[in-house]
Order: sequence, then C-alpha cells, then structure tokens
Amino acid sequence: MRNLDLDQLRIFLAVFRECNVSRAALSLDSNQSTVSKELSKLRLYFDDALFLRTAQGVEPTHKARALAPRIEQALALLDDLVQTDSKQFEPARLAVRFRIATTEYLSYLLMPALTAHLQLKAPLSSLEVMDMADLGADDWLLGGRVDLVLSSFAAVTYPLFRQELFQDRYVVLMRACGRDAEQMSLDEFCQRRHIGVPGHNGSRERRLADALQMRQLERKVQASMPHFLAVPALLERTDLIISVAERMARLLSAGHALDILQHPLDLEPFCIYQIWHERTRASGAYAWFREQLRQVCEELDAG
Repeated sequence: MRNLDLDQLRIFLAVFRECNVSRAALSLDSNQSTVSKELSKLRLYFDDALFLRTAQGVEPTHKARALAPRIEQALALLDDLVQTDSKQFEPARLAVRFRIATTEYLSYLLMPALTAHLQLKAPLSSLEVMDMADLGADDWLLGGRVDLVLSSFAAVTYPLFRQELFQDRYVVLMRACGRDAEQMSLDEFCQRRHIGVPGHNGSRERRLADALQMRQLERKVQASMPHFLAVPALLERTDLIISVAERMARLLSAGHALDILQHPLDLEPFCIYQIWHERTRASGAYAWFREQLRQVCEELDAG
C-alpha cells in the first residue's frame, strides 16, 4: 500500500468508466500524460496490463474488471470517513457506481424512476443493473459482486439484511375484448393457451405451477418467451393470456388494448425486498442509496 495512493485509484476508475485515457483525463481535470504515467505505476503494482488499446480507446482486462467494483467500494467507504468526520453528507458530490442485481420485472418497474431520482440528487453517481438469473441474494452479495439485491427472496441470515419495499399480486393479462367481468373463471383459465416467461419470471412460474399441481390442473403454454418485451404485441394479436405481477401488467398494458383481470387461482400477494451485506450497512453512501430506493417505491405506491 505504500506505493499506492487515492489519486491513482481515482484515475483507474475514470479510465475504467470512460474506456478512453483522454476523456478520463478531462473528467479528472488532468492531462493525458499524467494519467498515462499513473496507469503505468498501477500496472506494475497489480502486475497486469489493466487496459488494452483498441481503435476506440482502451478496454479493461479481466483483472481490471474484477478490481473495479472493489476499488469503487473502497473509495466510497473512504469518502464516508471524510464526510462523517465533517458531519456533512453531500449527495451532490457522491461519485459512486451502485451495483444492483434484480429481475426484469423490477428493472422495468423501478429503474426509470430510480435513475431519474439519482440524476437529480446525486448526478455524479451511476447505476449498474445486472440480471439475477438463477442466483440467489447470497450468491450476489457474499462475493461482493453487487451492493444490493432487489428480490422477493425472503429468507436471509447474517451477514445479510433486508427491508420490505412493497407488495404485489398476480393477475391475468389478455387482449381487450369488452368483457364485463373483472375475473376469469378457473375453467376458462385452464382451457386457454398461455404465454410463459420462465427465464425472467422464474419464481412466479414455479408458484403458478405449484398452485395448479395442488389442484391437479394443467395449463397449456403455447409461447415461451425469453423476456417481456414482445408480450404486449403478442397478446394484442392472439387469444393467449399471461399470469404476471399486477404492477408489471399495468406497465405492459400502457398504450396497448389489454385487459387486467383478477387471477382465478388463490395466489397470495408477495413482498419485494432490498437486501444488502454487512460490509455496506454502516456506509453513509450506501445507506443513503437504500433510503432513496425506499422513497422511490413509496412514491410509486402513492402514484
């Protein structure tokens, strides 16, 4: 550590974000020569090229990609020390890349409002959102791959913590047909053909399958989709239906001729949590970020 200073780490992050030495120098109010010189020292320190030249600028190596989130986190924690000491926390000066793992449903629902909120309150900060895929919150957080997980995954133990953000429920989404009833019968639900989105809606698909199996019923999935993007147009042009979270249904139906019906199966509402690790629990920056996310969810409920 005697051969490493904070300015070098900030230079590393600037080059990592910009993928261009000249632009990184401009963002740091420095010059290309100084940045290149400090990068040479970092290469010796980490025994790695860190950044490889490309036609457009530079590309981080595998080791640089592994170092970036840890360096970012370390600088954020050091900034906490300074701000705690001065008893002044200034979000406008916060330059942290917050990393979130979540599902397509929650990305679609929360990220536009959260990004706009951060742009207003902490314009120097940024978001990196990753698809949870089949990994649980512990897989993402224990290894330091992300700072926060948004999920309906409820069971956490130390060193993980969680906070409930909101509740949602399952509904049926289908093409608008002028029907009076807001609820579909269970018989009609089973007779109709369905759209499945197992890759990005795995827990819902499993709960639906379990509820049907308990009643010794089946559904017919005619179209299995990798994501929700094509679902509204697919519903409008066919007689297919989809079981989906109500908040997602509202978003998908905006601008489309679709009906949202109560679900015929007795599926309990589910909770959405934000989950974090002990290492960020006492951090002023990350605690502030979690509070901003809570406020965004509160505003969505109020809207």
